[in-house]
Amino acid sequence: TGVQTCALPIYDTGKPVSNISWYAAAAYCDWLETKLPPDISDYNVKIPSEAEWEAAARFSTVDTLNNVFHESGVSAAKSIDFSRIGGAGLYDIMGNLWEWSENWYFPTDSVNGSFGLTEASWNGVEKAVRGGSWANSVSDIEVSTRGSQNPAWCTPFLGFRPVLVKK
Repeated sequence: TGVQTCALPIYDTGKPVSNISWYAAAAYCDWLETKLPPDISDYNVKIPSEAEWEAAARFSTVDTLNNVFHESGVSAAKSIDFSRIGGAGLYDIMGNLWEWSENWYFPTDSVNGSFGLTEASWNGVEKAVRGGSWANSVSDIEVSTRGSQNPAWCTPFLGFRPVLVKK
C-alpha cells in the first residue's frame, strides 16, 4: 500500500510536531478547520504551497545565526524561543524542522525564480519540503532551498506549519 506507520512521538508542548506524514498533517488541517471560531469560519486551514511558504519565509527571516541548525549543537528540534521570531511573527521558519508543502515536488518547478507553480492537476511521487532542519548546516540552506519526501514518510527532521487562507 505504500503507507508507512509512524511511531507515536511523545510531544513536548513547546516543541514543533515532527515524525508526521504529509497525510497526517493534511488530516490535522482538515480537523482544525472544523474547530475554527465563527468569526474566522470563512477561512480554510491547509498546508501552505511552496509559493506561500517562501513568501512568508522571505518576509520573516531573521539572522540565521539565531536559527536552529547543526551549528547550534542540538540533536533534535528545539522548543520555541522568542529570540527566533521573524518579521512576520513566525518562529523558526528557517531551520529546526523541514516543513511539508502542499505541492508535489517537481525538480524544475521554477518560473522566474518562484517555486510551486506547477500545474495544479499534476500528481507526483513526493511532496516538496522547505526550510531545513536542526541536522542541516546553516551554509547549506537558503530560503529557496527545496527538498522532497514521500508523503507517507515520517522523520524527526520534518514537521508542518498550517496556514489560514480566506475561502
